[in-house]
This record gives sequence, C-alpha cells and structure tokens, in this order.
Amino acid sequence: MKIVKLIVIFTFVFVVSCKMEPGHVSYTNALVYITEMSVPESGTANQPLNISAIAKEYTDCWSGLKISLTKSTNFKYVLTGTGNYDSYGTCNNSEISTDSTIVFTPTEAGEYIIATWVTPYNFELDTIVVAAK
Repeated sequence: MKIVKLIVIFTFVFVVSCKMEPGHVSYTNALVYITEMSVPESGTANQPLNISAIAKEYTDCWSGLKISLTKSTNFKYVLTGTGNYDSYGTCNNSEISTDSTIVFTPTEAGEYIIATWVTPYNFELDTIVVAAK
C-alpha cells in the first residue's frame, strides 16, 4: 500500500511540474545597447555641446528605454542606455529603440572622456578637447 501511495505522489508531482509556466523575470534600469552615438571632438568651456545617441533592444519584453550622461569625476562621464525588462517566458522579436540628444556644458578647459556602454559588457571611449573661452 505504501508503494502505491508513493507512486501516486511521484506521478502527481511529475505531472504538475511538467505543466508549470515559465517564471516571471523582471529587471528595472538594466543596461541596453547603444548602437549609434555622436560625440563632438572639441568645444569651448561654458558653451553647450550636443551628444546624440540611439539605444536599442531586440525583443518586445523591453520598455522605457532611456539614455543618460552621468558625471564620474571632473573630466570623466559615462553615457549609458537603460531600460526595463519584463518577461513571462517568451518575447517576440521586435526592435525597441530610443534616441536622445544630451546637452553637455563643460565647465573648464581640458580633455573630457566620455565612456559609452555600447553593449551591457563593453564600452568605448571618446575624448572632447575643451578650450578656454
């Protein structure tokens, strides 16, 4: 009798586990690809410069893509693309993108380094040479 109960329990657990839906995966402000960017080579202190970028992802599980420029130190900045990822196991192939122009005003003369996350794991460096006014 115990063997029959164990077989019934194992069969029930096996059948139920095979019919389980995929888990819900959700990320907020996850890094996304920056596929295009335009960083000026030079500028003048206290004069605005435009930095343009396009961020993309390739499934419809992504939403709310945005691009931001964050100060790291006086002469180092980081350009990143972020977005929200929400999936219940399947995503459709679809290009999701956003483009942005960030107005950057360097405050003093020198070489500014802009590190851009072109993939969630790789970055590129651009330099802006800023002259005194």
